[in-house]
Amino acid sequence: MKYFLSCGTTAIVVTALVFTLSACGFSHHTGNANISVELVDSTIVKGKTNKTDLLTAFGPPQSTQKRSISQAEKNNPNTPVMLKAPETWMYWSSNMEGSAVFLPFVAQTSTKISTSTLAIYLDESGTVLDYSTTQSGN
Repeated sequence: MKYFLSCGTTAIVVTALVFTLSACGFSHHTGNANISVELVDSTIVKGKTNKTDLLTAFGPPQSTQKRSISQAEKNNPNTPVMLKAPETWMYWSSNMEGSAVFLPFVAQTSTKISTSTLAIYLDESGTVLDYSTTQSGN
């Protein structure tokens, strides 16, 4: 009888642990998943790639900006390319992954966030003058 109680107590403790130990994970992505540095570098050729090529590779931009460029800005060799571009297309991506483990009176969580941006500077004809990418994450 003593052995039975011991096994019964063990079974209760194991069952309690199974129900009180809880873990979960999550992943959330927003933006354009196609802007990896590898894809960007293999797709965009300065002076050749145009808007149609960009739309095929990356889809519509998440934002665009148009600006007037003066002749002085165009002709000034010290003006950065981004300021010589009459049109800029922007793409971005954000990914968040995490996990959590919950024990009675204790919780442990971890989160990883990574972001990527792609800015494409276009000339008057819609051809890529230049582009820049940024990536960050922990």
